[in-house]
Amino acid sequence: MNNKFNSHRKFLLEEFIACQRALNYKFENICTYNQLDRFFLQMNKTESIGVTKEECEQWSIKRTTEKTTTQYTRISKLNSFCIFLQRKGLKTSFPYQVKNKISFKPYIYSSSEIIKIFDSCEKLAMDKPRSCRHIFPTYFKLLYATGIRKNEGLHLAISDVDLVNGTILIREPKNGKDRLLPLSNSIKQEMFNFSNRYNKYSDKDFFF
Repeated sequence: MNNKFNSHRKFLLEEFIACQRALNYKFENICTYNQLDRFFLQMNKTESIGVTKEECEQWSIKRTTEKTTTQYTRISKLNSFCIFLQRKGLKTSFPYQVKNKISFKPYIYSSSEIIKIFDSCEKLAMDKPRSCRHIFPTYFKLLYATGIRKNEGLHLAISDVDLVNGTILIREPKNGKDRLLPLSNSIKQEMFNFSNRYNKYSDKDFFF
């Protein structure tokens, strides 16, 4: 991905992204801001430093085959940039945000369903004990006990798990800030048994 900007607002875009990264936002994928920079070039009817009303209106128009959630995210990116400009004391317009209709409905498992999941994990581990299935029982119990995301559990290093004090360290999560989580006695014992059996390597290796 080419992160080089070319519009007359390129230095402001670069400064904006640098400020966001300084606040621990990763900003690894700035594809939308590359698109925004090209849009500024196409709308080269003004040399205004602040974003104009016309630019806000044109950027906010829903594109062909574009989902509402994508449109919402795209407008939010421009809105964040406009807030940055305003805080710098620059006069700017703001885009009108569309409503983001979220259709996702979380499913809440009952206690009996959770037990069935754990039982199934145990059976899978026993069916092929030499495969990666041996991680299922402990891994899913850890997710259930702590509420961490699945990738956060899979990216745990052996050194991130303190089975003496009963804590795990989640590094570089979604919000960019490391966090330390306590473990209950039951999951701590579960992870101790797992580690004692399988983790014979460097502390830098993955726990699972």
